[in-house]
Amino acid sequence: MQIASDAGPNARHENSRFTRDGEYAQSCLEAAIRENRDWAYLGEWHSHPIDVGPSPTDTLSMAWVAEQDAYAQPKPLLIVACKTSANKWLLRAYARWSKRGLRKIPIIDEDRRGV
Repeated sequence: MQIASDAGPNARHENSRFTRDGEYAQSCLEAAIRENRDWAYLGEWHSHPIDVGPSPTDTLSMAWVAEQDAYAQPKPLLIVACKTSANKWLLRAYARWSKRGLRKIPIIDEDRRGV
């Protein structure tokens, strides 16, 4: 991963829901690919207040991304940062594996060989 954008000025933050600023995110993606032609879109990231796995909205969002020609990513990644009861953060990774949903995949730390 080379860059990650913030949510954007028109993002909506609620207690149990978040909606990013889609136009802002799209402009960030287009600018990054325009400036670095060998880069490609991999997927999305966000946080969850607890480690509950992908939400139904996450699954639907990744299905939508996979079907969009502009993203050119039939198996987009979803990275979720989850807060633990010890007040630490865990990273969880998922890939759209089929039309049925997301599959958890390992995150490899080159120094630690797995997280």
